[in-house]
Amino acid sequence: MKKTRLSRFFALFLMVNFVLSVFAYQTNLHGLYGDHNKLSDGSIIVNKTGWNNLILSQTKADAFSYEVEFEFLEGSCFSLVYGYTGNGFYGVEIARSGAGLGENEIYLKGFRDGDDGGIFFERIKVTNVNTNQAIPFKIIVTESDQLNIYVNDNLCHQHTITNYKVGYLGVLTFQSKVKVSNINVEIGDIPGIQANLENLTGDFSETKPIYTVFRKNQANNLVLSQTEYSTISIEGTVEILNWQVDQNRMSFVFGYKADGDRYASELLIKNENQVQIKAFKVGDNGGDIFVEEYDVDTTKPIGYKIDINEDNVLKVYLNGTQVKEVTLNNYQGGRWGLLTWNAVARVSDLIVKTHDNGNEQQISEDELSGMGGKDSFYSKSDISYIINRKGGNNLAISSVSAAAFSYEGKIEILEGDRMSFVFGAVGDLGNRWFGTELRVVNDNRVAIKAFREGDSNLFDQEFTINTIQAVPFKIELTETGQLTVYLNNEEVKQATFPTYEAGRLGILTYNSKAKVSDILILVKDLGNDGEFRTNTYDWKQDKGTTGYWRITSEGLRGTGSGNSPYFSVTSAANFKYEADIKFLSQNTQAGGLVFRANEDHSVYYAVDINNNNNESVRVLKFYKDPETGAISDITVGGVEGNLKTLPNYEKKNNFNLRIEAICSNILVYIDDHLLVVTGDDEVLEGYFGVTNFSSEMLFQDLYFTEISTLPLLTSLGTSVEISPKFSNNTFKYLTFVDYEIENISLDPATETSNDIFVNEDSITTGTPYMISLDEGNNIIWIQVQDRESGVSTITELIIKRRYNPETAYLEDYRPQFHYSPEANWVNDPNGMVYYEGEYHLFYQYHPYSKQWGPMHWGHAISSDMVHWKEYPIALYPDKFGTIFSGSAVVDHENTSGFFTDTDEKKGLVAFYTSAGRTQQQSIAYSTDKGRTWTKYKNGEPVIKTEDDPMNHGDFRDPKVFWHEESNQWMMVIAGGPLRFYSSTNLKDWTFESGYNNNQVIDDVLVNAIHTECPDFFKLPVEGSTQEKWVLMRSSKAYMIGEFKNIGNNWFFIPDSNTSINPNFGNDVYAGQTFSDTPDGRRIMIHWMTNFDYSGDLANVTDPYNGAFTMAYELKLKETNEGIRLYQTPIQEYESLRKPAHSFKKKTISAQDENILKDIKSQQFEIVATVTPATGTTQFGFNLRVGNGQLTKVFYNMRNQQLVVDRTQSGTTPNDKFAKVFSKRTQLINGKIQLHIFVDWSSIEVFANDGAELASALIFPDPESQDMEFFVVGEAVECDIDIYPLKSIWREDTDTNIFTLKKEGEFEANIYITENGLIIKTPNPDNRIHTELFNLSGEKLFAKQLSHIDTSIVLSQGVYLVKLFNENRNQSWTEKVIIQ
Repeated sequence: MKKTRLSRFFALFLMVNFVLSVFAYQTNLHGLYGDHNKLSDGSIIVNKTGWNNLILSQTKADAFSYEVEFEFLEGSCFSLVYGYTGNGFYGVEIARSGAGLGENEIYLKGFRDGDDGGIFFERIKVTNVNTNQAIPFKIIVTESDQLNIYVNDNLCHQHTITNYKVGYLGVLTFQSKVKVSNINVEIGDIPGIQANLENLTGDFSETKPIYTVFRKNQANNLVLSQTEYSTISIEGTVEILNWQVDQNRMSFVFGYKADGDRYASELLIKNENQVQIKAFKVGDNGGDIFVEEYDVDTTKPIGYKIDINEDNVLKVYLNGTQVKEVTLNNYQGGRWGLLTWNAVARVSDLIVKTHDNGNEQQISEDELSGMGGKDSFYSKSDISYIINRKGGNNLAISSVSAAAFSYEGKIEILEGDRMSFVFGAVGDLGNRWFGTELRVVNDNRVAIKAFREGDSNLFDQEFTINTIQAVPFKIELTETGQLTVYLNNEEVKQATFPTYEAGRLGILTYNSKAKVSDILILVKDLGNDGEFRTNTYDWKQDKGTTGYWRITSEGLRGTGSGNSPYFSVTSAANFKYEADIKFLSQNTQAGGLVFRANEDHSVYYAVDINNNNNESVRVLKFYKDPETGAISDITVGGVEGNLKTLPNYEKKNNFNLRIEAICSNILVYIDDHLLVVTGDDEVLEGYFGVTNFSSEMLFQDLYFTEISTLPLLTSLGTSVEISPKFSNNTFKYLTFVDYEIENISLDPATETSNDIFVNEDSITTGTPYMISLDEGNNIIWIQVQDRESGVSTITELIIKRRYNPETAYLEDYRPQFHYSPEANWVNDPNGMVYYEGEYHLFYQYHPYSKQWGPMHWGHAISSDMVHWKEYPIALYPDKFGTIFSGSAVVDHENTSGFFTDTDEKKGLVAFYTSAGRTQQQSIAYSTDKGRTWTKYKNGEPVIKTEDDPMNHGDFRDPKVFWHEESNQWMMVIAGGPLRFYSSTNLKDWTFESGYNNNQVIDDVLVNAIHTECPDFFKLPVEGSTQEKWVLMRSSKAYMIGEFKNIGNNWFFIPDSNTSINPNFGNDVYAGQTFSDTPDGRRIMIHWMTNFDYSGDLANVTDPYNGAFTMAYELKLKETNEGIRLYQTPIQEYESLRKPAHSFKKKTISAQDENILKDIKSQQFEIVATVTPATGTTQFGFNLRVGNGQLTKVFYNMRNQQLVVDRTQSGTTPNDKFAKVFSKRTQLINGKIQLHIFVDWSSIEVFANDGAELASALIFPDPESQDMEFFVVGEAVECDIDIYPLKSIWREDTDTNIFTLKKEGEFEANIYITENGLIIKTPNPDNRIHTELFNLSGEKLFAKQLSHIDTSIVLSQGVYLVKLFNENRNQSWTEKVIIQ
């Protein structure tokens, strides 16, 4: 291990003849203020002013060592300052010019400025100093007040200071500009490193610094900002200290120019009850602008404010009340500042704001700390913390961790009676922490209590001390848990915690409010540097994050509380990163390595080993709020249980974890075994770290290797077209091939320094590699490995071979006239649009799993909205996030400019939510009728988080439409609150209105509207001249109203704040309507399930999960209850009808035989009109009956309820599925009209021409094909038509006949029906045996046939029929498909 700074300091002291304790604590120039600039590396630039420029800190020191490196940028004089008190200071100056100095020579001068000022020594010449480069400069003041001066690490001069006054440290230039870096201060005789309560989070506030502008005798003391502003407001609480005549004024300065011209507004105390305000200008056309007196109590601090707006109007305020307004002629802006003349003024609660650029912006504390100027002379206090009062505990926790430390401050109890210094914490109040409490008993006594939260107190004891004023309170703790308590700098108690554990520091109140000032924390964990072997450095914990990290003899140890990341300042883009990881805790075991954290750690990646029951390794992408530390994550790669797939796996607690990250490609190895292949490109370079989730973990041998020669493909030849087009920075491709393509060839190439493997087979570039394809997804890995480093990339090629058309879409429960993709997960319909003779249905799609995952846009095309063909994926995730829901339009007039270079001068534009760290809106366009898409600005959002005035994180699902009334595009968007935006070009959007809260719009109270997946469209009201706007809310509700322009903004004003449910079934969500339909119909399709059981459906359906409803035509009609939405199936579904089973003008009683007994079907349509009698109780249909299953659709006359009952419908995904759905439905003219569609796994019930609708999933057995019509009570009259329906997936005829004939031996005819098959033997003399098998080889049927027809009932699927002659020495086999 390298020597610590403390060790080097000690060695230096052994060489000189004086004593400064080697146990000094280390710090820096904390809280610098004055005319300077901070650099990102910690250096400062001390600016050149016309005279002295004094930069001060809030680091106070008695005996100390103070060293810097400084570089002259302009001028020749620089000083280290110490002992600043407000009345004066000491300094040691280096001058590089002066009489008698030669090349590489300087003079030293020691002095005191202010009270008792003078020069101690000067013109001390030091040689061999190169003043054209950084100069090491150090001063040491010992406990015996001896000053020792070092230049270039050489002791150059010593001096004993008489009447030494302790004060603050700083730097000073005289007409010079200097860069100061590598600042280090070591103070006193207490070991440790000074720490601040960094990244303090909780319910607390910080007091603002107090600025004291000192008196210059009969002169101005002007403290100036560095930045010019035109508009400015300056406010603060002002006290003129010890005022008397001619020592009674201070000013806010503004409009200061380089030549000294300036404006000011002066506050002058006349007496105890009166002030004078004077505004004046100095310089050209100078003079008083006004002078006026006001009655104010000057025995108290005065609230004083000035404001200059964009019209050059000056407003002056006293104690919050405006007292004057005047226009400033020829005002042109400038620098601002504070000014006293022959007086001392104190300004607290200083707030400075500007309105430049049209937005109000508060000047930062960093900018305020840069105030100064020519010979300015002021001080700035440190901040204090006020911990607010809650009903119980209020913990403010910092990121500072310590095992051994001292912790002191001055305590004022503002409300209640107690406050604690907290230590040993790992997170919030719900986790382990220790405290030492100061509790006020009365004006002269306090009680001190030491405790571990949730455990018994270590002690609770009273002591005498004055509590009227702030109480000096200090604790010291050793690594072994020995606690020492001090009051007013005197030790009062010592005890030892028996179960002490190190952790983070903080402040706590209990039902109290307290102020803590003059905090000094010294971390003393110096005795055990530990041994953490790594080539990373400068590890730190972020604000608001939990956990406790420290270096031990075994390595870097972390105690986690929730997600607890820990970051280094080492970064890389392409690398290998590995460590040995050991889980020490017995319960939770989760954590791993962090990489590619961005600058503020708001986005970072981690490989997380979850060694609990699911035993998995995942690549996660974390999003962290830089202010609060709140963390969320998404999974980028890895699946549950993958640890168990390792060779010879046995559960253990120690792992070697290695990450190889090249471009967006991420490979994860556990114990040298490749476990995860994934990728993400949101952040491609960043910082390394570690993470810990509520565990105790150890990290050792943590190293990274930066990779400069990247193992990438240079080309990828394939016999099929891949998507997207090849790029050496793309590592995942997907393509569709027809079923007829049984194999493909690959010819990948790379640099000669790399090896290539395809599915682990080594290949030679230039020699095509053949791969056989199975039906469905074929995953091919192409590995490129650098021979020298061993680092690889893996390109994933997913070839989706379409399923055998003879067997595809015949799986159990597969919808036959509803669209579903061949395989994997779908949810919301997106981008529904008609263009050039084609209807496009895009949808949320996870192409690699039957569960929800990173969303893509799947794509299907139809010419009639009934028959659909699946197309390749339209939109892939990118660095801005996954592709959430959206919409598409036809840009007929090329308003976007995307189609200028096309013949059509028009095309499709899609809008989608980029769901990454936040939800933002992006666009893409297609110039080839939707087959391929180009993301505008490579996917960069056009409506960003900051463009949302609602400031609500749920900001998604944009639906765009052309708005004739305003001749522009409109967007409705929600996810949370509803918003409207407008645009003339589809690229630049303006906020119109939002609905986060109740509001009055055009004298109408409109409640807050929150939804997902909104749709918004205008419909005529049938039978009237009215038109109304309809807001669809995720298929679950709709509102009807007006869309109005009010005050140049467009607002939706609903007719009622009560939403209406458009579907009383359970299985519709996220419905959207088609844009640009050729006949103007408004047609909607929904996702046909919901999130109550959508994930569990993966256990029911295979290889797909999810489908869509039929296409519903929407209309508005007047009803007795008002205007209502009607929904009917589009007329195009009639093309699927087979000949009907008709029952006309039938009177059916409860005693009648089931009139539908001879009808069997899995996919059919019912059109029925039923007229009940007065004594009828119920009537309806039992559908998909068999195997103890049925789905009931009936009307209950007693309560006028239309009911859909799926409690006995077959397989249930989970316990939320089996339910009864009902809706009060009126008979129309004594009748009810029912229109029912039943598919292999769904039912849709339309009533009374679409006035009511229920859509529901059902999962009956394929054999459950019976149906019945039933009546309870008096007979009904009915007309019923039942249409068997064709499948949309293949040609469908009423009867398929295969004739199987073996000459001279046997002959048979096989008739295939929708319910099974019938085998006939024309020749009665033939003794034919038959056997029936499924594709798994299971024998389902065996029988000797006679010439009588043999009927076999079968569910949908593929079967093998085998026929034998009587002697079984000849056979014939035929494959049959039951649809």
